[in-house]
Amino acid sequence: MLLQAAWLAPRKRPLPIYLPGELIKPLLAWLDAVYLPPALLGFSLELCAWRVTEKVEAAAGVEVGIFPTTHLQSLYQRIDPLSPGRVEIFGLDTTCGARRVVFSSDLGSPADLMPALAARTALPQIGEITAVGDGERIWF
Repeated sequence: MLLQAAWLAPRKRPLPIYLPGELIKPLLAWLDAVYLPPALLGFSLELCAWRVTEKVEAAAGVEVGIFPTTHLQSLYQRIDPLSPGRVEIFGLDTTCGARRVVFSSDLGSPADLMPALAARTALPQIGEITAVGDGERIWF
């Protein structure tokens, strides 16, 4: 919907989209399948693979970084046990001025948040914890 709205607006500036590298080709195939190929949009898509150590300026004064989570890890171990680490799931670590918000996305364990929250300077926004086992709790 975002891309279609940008096309209808009509947007002219390039649109950077950050995503796991393995999803760039499927996204382009999906856009073709729904009759919204990048050539039709009237603006260029800049599909960029996330890198864990990288921060990008998403808007003026807003920096976004990522941190890996283990959400879906056990599922993909069953689907493709010979390709460990193929699937990348990320949470977002966002800074704007002195404010910092960590959005968990989906977690496999509360421990996924620990690297992002180690400095205790973030306001956590937890989307979902899919597998909280006995003894796994996170306190703020």
